[in-house]
Amino acid sequence: MSDELYAAIDLGANSFHLVIMRRQDSQLVTVDGYREIVRLASGIHPDTHQLRPEARRRALRCLQDIRQRLALHSVQKVRVVGTSAFRAMRHNADFLSAAETALGLPIEIVSGEDEARLIYLGATWGLPQSHRLVVDIGGGSTEIIIGHGAETQMAISLDVGSASLSAAFFQANRINQNHLEKARSHVKHLLERQFKPEQLPNHPLLAVGSSGTAKSLSWVMRSLHLSNGDITLDGLSRIAPLLWQVQNIDQLSQVLNLNVRRTHVFPGGYVIMDEIFRTLNIERMTISARALREGMIVEMLQSA
Repeated sequence: MSDELYAAIDLGANSFHLVIMRRQDSQLVTVDGYREIVRLASGIHPDTHQLRPEARRRALRCLQDIRQRLALHSVQKVRVVGTSAFRAMRHNADFLSAAETALGLPIEIVSGEDEARLIYLGATWGLPQSHRLVVDIGGGSTEIIIGHGAETQMAISLDVGSASLSAAFFQANRINQNHLEKARSHVKHLLERQFKPEQLPNHPLLAVGSSGTAKSLSWVMRSLHLSNGDITLDGLSRIAPLLWQVQNIDQLSQVLNLNVRRTHVFPGGYVIMDEIFRTLNIERMTISARALREGMIVEMLQSA
């Protein structure tokens, strides 16, 4: 067993995450974790790409909290990545400098393709060698990766996520069938631009979902007795009428037994996952507890 600690910090569009891990034999053991919803993407002005003051304050305060937690554990090996929201603010040097000062560490802004590769590495760590399809729906982007074993064969990053799609199509806390169909059409168009039928493998794929949307859907499926926790095409079809019935997005916490912190991004995440299932002919998807952060730590271990 190694006592050396590794930390990965994922600065996402909707929330910031920290995980501190130790390698024990062939396993990764979590020592500590921290998550805070900062809604970074929704705080970016669409025209100037500058961060609104309240979102800036939330982000910097969270980064200071993460810095304190790292110091508490005396972690030496740390990697920090900014994903879709940071990509959108790539030229906002003032905020990036303030963020690095608050955290006390450099922030690496990764491309969508690199984000997809790291997600695949983390989500499939420890799984049997097989043909795999990994889907990770984040707040501002969606990564879809096809691979075998540890090798990726196709990595796609869509410029849409649960938070951004929800904000665009489910405004004023309202959901109706027209909103859902418009959001569905938008996602379907993005997927059809990326995936042609002849590009898809003709052999069975182990479908794996990671991160917030997949975990929320898994929870809803289990709570409503639609599956044992796997995401299924049939279960997704049964959720749609429940979304139409609510008069306000806040009601989703009761109707779906959903964490209130996830209600405002759930409609967008649901639509993206449902369209991915239909476009890629997925019937069932298992859930991985690991994703981008664990992929960052696996890569650090491999390069050590």
